[in-house]
Amino acid sequence: MGSLFMQRLREIQAATNCIGDVRGLGLMIGLEIVNRFSGKLQHGQPERFEQMARRIQFECFCRGLIIEIGGRKSSVLRFLPPLIVTEKQVNHICDIFMEAVKAAEEAL
Repeated sequence: MGSLFMQRLREIQAATNCIGDVRGLGLMIGLEIVNRFSGKLQHGQPERFEQMARRIQFECFCRGLIIEIGGRKSSVLRFLPPLIVTEKQVNHICDIFMEAVKAAEEAL
């Protein structure tokens, strides 16, 4: 399930503008939210974007998905599903997440 989850999240990364790094081990997954349009770099990477991370978290919550925020500058969204998560549930989580990211990008 971890491989499926990472694959789906990388598809979302490719279809959106605010997801920088997608990393994790098994089902512990983090996505770094960045501002590609600010023109600022941090350690050679686009600037971390805490406001967008919080907006995505809010949009997820409004759709029934609870995710955590952490990492540098509170810009990493953390997925920590139960180890018994099914393929159907992973796909549902990713569908909700995609909707939330798109809504957040439109709002900010």
